[in-house]
Amino acid sequence: MQYWTLNPPQQWQAGTTGADHTPFYFDCADCAAKEPKIAGIISTDGTYAGIGILGAMPNARPAMFCASCFTKRTGA
Repeated sequence: MQYWTLNPPQQWQAGTTGADHTPFYFDCADCAAKEPKIAGIISTDGTYAGIGILGAMPNARPAMFCASCFTKRTGA
């Protein structure tokens, strides 16, 4: 696993809800910011398919980070 930068940062859709299929997006794994633009991830290959999971159930979360948290983690 390694850190990958998303350039430009973007919201990653987690799914949809309701009859009108309103999209909702992943939160930051560190600060829990609601539906931020994701600036970086931890992944085996830089894709969602290889994304890491942080924590254990029932609090497991995908390793996706807002810009502020990604900078704190990588120093970049």
